[in-house]
Order: sequence, then C-alpha cells, then structure tokens
Amino acid sequence: MKTNITKIALFALIAGMISFLENFFTPLIPIPGMKLGFSNIVLLVGLIYFSKKEVFFIVLMKSILQALMGGSFTSIMYSLPSGIFALIGMIIAMKLKPRVSYIGVSVVGAFFFNFSQVTVSYLVLNSFIYFHYLPWIEIVGTFTGTLNGFIVNELVRKNTLGVILNDKKQ
Repeated sequence: MKTNITKIALFALIAGMISFLENFFTPLIPIPGMKLGFSNIVLLVGLIYFSKKEVFFIVLMKSILQALMGGSFTSIMYSLPSGIFALIGMIIAMKLKPRVSYIGVSVVGAFFFNFSQVTVSYLVLNSFIYFHYLPWIEIVGTFTGTLNGFIVNELVRKNTLGVILNDKKQ
C-alpha cells in the first residue's frame, strides 16, 4: 500500500484521543495507573493496513498526543517505550498468523506493554513496588487484550476497515 500520511495521521489522532479518554475511566480501576488499552485497537488495525514503520510513527505520535492532551510530558517516558515494546511483540505475533488470531496478537501486545510499563516505573522511580501489581495488571491486560482482539477480528471479518480505508487487504 502506498504511504498515505493523512490516514496515518488520522490513526495517530484517533489512538491519542482514545488514550486520553481512557484517563477518565482510570479512577474506576482499583490498580494505580492502570488503563484499559483500547487505543491499542488502532495500533493492531494499523499493523494490518500499514507498514511497520508507519505503525511505529502512529505509536510515536500517540504518545506525544497523549502527553499534550493529558498535560504531562512525563507520560511520554512511560507510554513511548511501552508502546514500542508492545508493537515489537505484536509484530512478532503477527508473523505467526494464521496460527495466532488477532486476539492472540492483541494479548501479546498487552503483555509486552504492561511489563514494559512496570519496568519503566521501576527504572524511573527506583521502587520495586509496581512489580507487586504486575500479576493483576497482566490479568486485566489479558482480558482487555482479548476484547480488543475480538473487536479487530470482527472489523476485519466484516471488511469494515477495508471499506473505510479503501483497501481490500486482510
């Protein structure tokens, strides 16, 4: 597919907006700093329709937009490395398709993202305490990763995204 900066920018904006909106649900989750990760739907869809380099750009822009909209530039040092590691995990899992569904790819991305977030927290804050939350974060991440993957499976199965992106790739 020919590079289309407009579509990539739109995906980055949507991912950033979803990530920002998730901040309003964070107080409802009993794990400190935990977000549901619905913006990763956009990244997974990006892996289907764009090149790895283009999706990397979406991850980068999502982290910057999230910081701009959320008012905290320190969030970049958490979200960017975690987004990159999640992307790497999803790229590896995508190579296993069709043995691994989009649900599996999404769960792998959630695992890598959450593990990276806790690791970055440890490195920045020099406190092991966040590793105590890791099992709970991974359980929630597996659930939301499964939900995200299911949503992407349905969008691809119904070719909803192909129509929107004017592309027949699946």
